[in-house]
Amino acid sequence: MEQDALTVFFGKVQSALISFANAVMNVIEIVPPWVRVLFIPFFLFTLLFWIWVLRKVYIHSWKKRMLRLDASKSVDRILSRIIKLFSIVNLNRDLNETPLQYGQRVYKESGIDVSDFIEVFNKSKYAKIGPSVEDIKLGIALYGNVVDYIKGRLKWFNLLKYFWFV
Repeated sequence: MEQDALTVFFGKVQSALISFANAVMNVIEIVPPWVRVLFIPFFLFTLLFWIWVLRKVYIHSWKKRMLRLDASKSVDRILSRIIKLFSIVNLNRDLNETPLQYGQRVYKESGIDVSDFIEVFNKSKYAKIGPSVEDIKLGIALYGNVVDYIKGRLKWFNLLKYFWFV
């Protein structure tokens, strides 16, 4: 009985999608060619707008999630995300580097001072001193600075390629 109900449901969904596609094709056939040409940029701008909105919502929810998460885990995740961003512009963390050495190298090569947040990370990871909410907010602000730096360093094509990282 339940299998029949699913078959009927998916059959109705399929017929609804087919009728919607037929209606769209009828509208496209009816409208004049100049309206069809104007529809292309409208569709592209609408698509880019929705991608931008979804990206902003994703970043906002990530920031809220980092503030709700356990403080030491959120510091670890923020730093790993910052390192992932720096790897886009070839500032990878070497396996033989300590976090402090990595922070100094990043400062020399990019001018972004990550040493304060790395100090918070070291205290959290190795000394087991819990970071405060202000420390997490410092990491989120540093993440924003790193994003701005990455956007400035990337060319247009690479910015589109790494769009979801930045």
